[in-house]
Amino acid sequence: MRCFVGLDLSLSGTGIVAIDDGGNVLFRDVCGHSLSRKSEQEKKTDRLVHIVGNIVSLVKGLSGKYDSVLVGIENYAFGRAGSGAVFDLGELNGSVKLQLRVAFGIVHHPIAVSTARKSVFGKGNFKKDDVRPELLRRGFEFVDDNDADAYVIAECLRRKVMKDD
Repeated sequence: MRCFVGLDLSLSGTGIVAIDDGGNVLFRDVCGHSLSRKSEQEKKTDRLVHIVGNIVSLVKGLSGKYDSVLVGIENYAFGRAGSGAVFDLGELNGSVKLQLRVAFGIVHHPIAVSTARKSVFGKGNFKKDDVRPELLRRGFEFVDDNDADAYVIAECLRRKVMKDD
């Protein structure tokens, strides 16, 4: 059996969701926190360690229970305005990808937001504010938009892999 992990990486609220072959939610969490741009490097690094550590712990636990663990990471939002912490977010992405590869041999699957939303909702221009309410309508409960987005990434990856089988 396989497990699919979806990651919506964010410094203030990384969404993490794991689902099984049947699309059942096995795990969901949101981690991270806001810091001022002038925060000390030590605080920024500790935040990275916390987020990456949560992801690594989850994947380690899942690796012992499932034949394979596939990880989808929401691609960068290149056109997003006001992304002043772009370098910090890049460090988070790089740290997660490095740890997944080094610790587990996993090469992530980059998934565009529009691709994920089209796969799950039938249209790629599905608005961010509508994702969580639509999932709630379908019977899924999530903490906030971050883990709801992570679920959409995991479900998109699951559907793609199952279709390719």
